[in-house]
Amino acid sequence: MRQHLTLSSRAGDASTTSCSFRSLVGTAARRGDFEQPDLSAAICVYLKNYPGQNAQQFDDVFGDRAEQLCERVLEILTETIKIDLDWTGLTLSNGGKAVQAIMAERHPGLSDEALLHLGNYYTYLVK
Repeated sequence: MRQHLTLSSRAGDASTTSCSFRSLVGTAARRGDFEQPDLSAAICVYLKNYPGQNAQQFDDVFGDRAEQLCERVLEILTETIKIDLDWTGLTLSNGGKAVQAIMAERHPGLSDEALLHLGNYYTYLVK
């Protein structure tokens, strides 16, 4: 059974960023390269309604790979939230951008959309 990570929940703050996960999955299938495009798509789908759940759409999009991808997303989310920023002189927005840059360096194959979702996830939890 797949588990969803809930580190914090603050009502009324929904992400307005959308991610074209269907095109990412299609691109991955055509290229035969599943890891990073699928991971990017999985991050986008998983965080699409954060802090709300998106389990049904995640299962619909990824089918029999949903559990495996969800585990990998949870690893990435845990890694993201463990980033220790020096907040001196940083706004919340700049903090999110710093997290995006750190995760882009650690995971260069992640899409810009996935990195944006990770930055938003981080700032939501630390604000």
